[in-house]
Order: sequence, then structure tokens, then C-alpha cells
Amino acid sequence: MSDFYIKQGDTLPVLRVTLYESDGVPIVNTNVDAIEFRFRRPNGSLLTRTPSDSGAGGIYTYAFQAADWLPGQFSPGRYRLDAVLTIGVDRVTIPTRTPKIAEVVKAA
Repeated sequence: MSDFYIKQGDTLPVLRVTLYESDGVPIVNTNVDAIEFRFRRPNGSLLTRTPSDSGAGGIYTYAFQAADWLPGQFSPGRYRLDAVLTIGVDRVTIPTRTPKIAEVVKAA
């Protein structure tokens, strides 16, 4: 079962992810220097995207663009989604225990 579905070629819905510290406190953008969403493809390779939102309340979003559907980009299948945060000189990958799964559904 996937946590997010989008049809190939669509730009909606927007992917929304809430990120939490290990103690359950939302990770807000004031503590984060950079963030990257990493989508691990079914074949193991990665696609990376920068969230298009400020992350207020620990919510980060990515709005799919037309360019996401060009050859070599997103194709039908399931993707493991992680967020990589840079805080000062440190990097942390979230979620680490229960990764989110995004699924691209083939266009009709």
C-alpha cells in the first residue's frame, strides 16, 4: 500500500509530508538549512527534488511539474520517499524507520 498516489503526467495532488523529531516534535524550517526529497526508483536509482514550501509546522510539500514526466524522470511504479535535512554541518535522513511510499500510476 502506498501513502501517496499521482497519475503519470499530472501536477496534482501536491505531495505533503510532515517530518518529526524522534520525540514527536515537528521539524520546522527555522532549524533546517536545506532539505531534499529523495525518491528511490524501483530499479534502485534516485530522483531528488527540493520541496516548494517553507515547511511551517513540520509540513513540507512538493508540487509535481511537467518536467517530472520527461524521459528519465518519474515513471509508473512505487518509490520510497526519504527527506534529507542539512542542519549546520549535520545531515539526517527522515523517515528512517517507516519510509513513505509514493506511487506513480500509469496514465490511461
